[in-house]
Amino acid sequence: MARRKFGWHSGSLTCHDITVEDGLTVEGSLEFGDASTDTLTINGAATFNSDVTMTFAGTEYLDIVNASLGAGTKGVYLEMESGSAVAGSRQGALQVELGRSTVMTNSDGNPDCAVKISCSDWSDGGSGYARIRGMDLKAKNDGDNGNSTVFINAAYITAENGTGMANSGDMTVCELQMKNNGTITGESIGLLIQDQSQGTVTGDTIGIKIASSAYAITREHAIEIGTAGGSWTNIMHFTDDDHTNFLKFDVVAGCISADAGATGANSTHKIKVDVNGTAAYIALFADY
Repeated sequence: MARRKFGWHSGSLTCHDITVEDGLTVEGSLEFGDASTDTLTINGAATFNSDVTMTFAGTEYLDIVNASLGAGTKGVYLEMESGSAVAGSRQGALQVELGRSTVMTNSDGNPDCAVKISCSDWSDGGSGYARIRGMDLKAKNDGDNGNSTVFINAAYITAENGTGMANSGDMTVCELQMKNNGTITGESIGLLIQDQSQGTVTGDTIGIKIASSAYAITREHAIEIGTAGGSWTNIMHFTDDDHTNFLKFDVVAGCISADAGATGANSTHKIKVDVNGTAAYIALFADY
């Protein structure tokens, strides 16, 4: 490989296996030759004074390799700062877009995937020491001068079937797959929400909230629990009694009634349930 020393270049630069020992500044285009093995190695810092567009032939890809990460180091580090005083950086510090313009005539069963992240233990990470986490997200109102925000949202996920479009299968916003094919000493948990709040909340603190939009459309099930050949021993499991109420109902016409009816002298409310298509009621009795 030819080793050349570049500090600054203006115009079009065509690369054929070059190594830059110092910083590289390119104001024009940076191009590689036709050979599939052409490489560019930069041992200093690269600075671009205009937009950078990298075009691949279709089967080529960008491979960023860091042979070994030490404690506290980062493999690829991207840092940006929002500069507008009136507009949010809604396109994101990192935007990944994958589109399809080729009509599929068959399918191998796999979907188009814009982002794929995996973290694997390729060898024995050390019994009792290795820990694996596929992704770590945080949205934080951070600062030392009492910074304030309108809302904080760690992840915003949308699955949308466009107006007039057809989707022959299911539409799922978020799918969680549990696969224990070995041995787990602790619990196998599909979704864990740990409330570590120590501040003040004016409204309610809610672990999971399911709400519909303002559109007058009836949805069938807020929560549906079923099996595909297996079974759940307990549909709901309350592990202790350190709660004010195990269930709380706001009075809704047709669902909860204050009419005791003929259910007993001490009954105060009843809950409407559907049993295989037939309306039935569960009587609730006063504490006496």
